[in-house]
Amino acid sequence: MQNKLNRLPKELNLVKNLKKVLKRHHPRTVVPLGDDAFVFKSFSEKTVVAQDLLIEDVHFKRSYSNSADLGHKSLAVNLSDFAAMGAKPHFVHVSLALPNDISEDWLLSYYSGMTSLADSYQVEVVGGDLSLSPGPIMIDVNVIGEVAHPITRHGAQDGDWLAVTGSLGTSHAGMLALQKELYIYAEATQKHLRPNPRLDVAAILNKHNLNTETVHAMMDCSDGLVNDLFHLTREFELGVELTEAEIPISSDARHLAASLKQSPIDWALWGGEDYELLLAIPPNKKDELKYIFENANLDLLFIGKFNTTGSLALQKIDGSLESIKEFQGWSHFRE
Repeated sequence: MQNKLNRLPKELNLVKNLKKVLKRHHPRTVVPLGDDAFVFKSFSEKTVVAQDLLIEDVHFKRSYSNSADLGHKSLAVNLSDFAAMGAKPHFVHVSLALPNDISEDWLLSYYSGMTSLADSYQVEVVGGDLSLSPGPIMIDVNVIGEVAHPITRHGAQDGDWLAVTGSLGTSHAGMLALQKELYIYAEATQKHLRPNPRLDVAAILNKHNLNTETVHAMMDCSDGLVNDLFHLTREFELGVELTEAEIPISSDARHLAASLKQSPIDWALWGGEDYELLLAIPPNKKDELKYIFENANLDLLFIGKFNTTGSLALQKIDGSLESIKEFQGWSHFRE
């Protein structure tokens, strides 16, 4: 029988087991996990911090997300923010509020899923907190790292190309497939449960010393393409004309949408949680970036252009232009 968190004979026993899962040897660590606070040597570049909160039945469902999936995803969404700024992550703090039906095995599996992803990028989980929750699972993750030349979401200019690093709408397809128990859509379900933070893109940008003169703006596509474009355009009252034929749609999304008699383009525009990167690229840098990405075997797909209209529009397959006015994407506080 599994020990429940509130029935463990000793809390120290749980902490001891967690240390076995989490213990790493980051070169900047001075005082590691297990003390009153974590101490590390300062970075040579600018310090970066990102933080996200995930709540059960708001951001995930236990009915189709196991604990290892949640460990992976709760770190991945933060690492995606680092990728969007061209930054390198180093350390992670994670705090969990858990109901009393959660077992020690569930918790160890959660951290195993997290550390499996963290190890891929030489990231160390260095602390956090555990608490009892009277309601849903709550997960709060904080990542600390560094960046030499941060690329923000606010630098897009008239005439820039809008590019994306992979397919859109796939995560939404995965969520629907999981809800309907259609497990044949493995690519889509994997993208929803275990998104891939595009730190490989950030690494290529840093390798070639690309900065805001080459990439004017960048952000991750987490809330749906249209909603995220509002962030890229609002400061300078820009608009974007998207080209439907160029928006990348995965085969899983196309096939599932057809079976459900829905539009995969709608999923790409509004679905969210794809965690691909959106880039605003000046026209004179388009060929250079395309060449660099091709040589690195990475996708860089040009799906539209920025303009001064102050609005979003979609050029349809038939050549007609459709205005995108009504917000339909993800919102925490929708009325």
